[in-house]
Parts: sequence; C-alpha cells; structure tokens
Amino acid sequence: MAFRILNNYEADVGLTNLYINRTKMSKLEQQLSTGLRIVRAADDATDLFIADYLKHTYVGLQRGTQNAQYGLAAARIVDDSLGRIYDILVKIKDKIVEAANAHTDEERYQAQQQINEYVRNIAQIDCSSNSIKSPKLCYDHK
Repeated sequence: MAFRILNNYEADVGLTNLYINRTKMSKLEQQLSTGLRIVRAADDATDLFIADYLKHTYVGLQRGTQNAQYGLAAARIVDDSLGRIYDILVKIKDKIVEAANAHTDEERYQAQQQINEYVRNIAQIDCSSNSIKSPKLCYDHK
C-alpha cells in the first residue's frame, strides 16, 4: 500500500505571493504615512545615514541662525545704548569746558551738578538695557 501525500502546490505559491505582497504593501504604507523614502535601515542603510546626517545638519543650522538673530538683537540694543551714552559724554565734555571757564564757584557747582545728572543718566541707560548679562553701573550717585 502506497501512501500518497496530497498537496495543493498552487495554494502554497499563492500564500507565499500574498505574504510577499503584504510585506511590500506594509513598507509602502510606512513610506507614504511618513512622507519619507527611507523609513528604516533595512531600506537602504547608506541613504538612511546620509538622511540622518542632513537632518541633524539642518537642525544645527537652524539653531545657528536663531543664535545669530539673538546676537544681532543684542548688538542693536548695545549700539543704541552706546549712541545715547556717547551723546551724554559730549554734553559732559561741554559742561567741563564751561566749568573751566566759569568765573564763580556757584557756576562751577551748577556745572558739577549737571555733570552728576548726566552720569546718573548713563547709569540708568546701562540698567535699562538689562537683556544683556554684563556688569551693571546700577548704583546711586548722591
């Protein structure tokens, strides 16, 4: 008596093809859902490495751009403050010349009081530009 094993070869081939198609479809769904051609290292390890490198480079460049913008904003604040301080220093120089040419002690005293007021203004400008971390001239002139 001979045994005969019944086998449905066509069904096995169909099942194998179904499994392959499901795997490919799952991979394509992942690519479509992320919008990326390379989703995992199995797709293409070299391309995945390059894509990750470019992504990290892009993030680094974005951070650098943001830092440069912060630096420019700080430079504008400093430039404005220094311009105002320069104007006050010119006024102080004029008051010094005026005091040197004064004839009475009262005139010199008034010039000195005005100079002290200018120095307080400079300290106030320094204290008001507080977005920059630097030693401050915030003290009271009395």
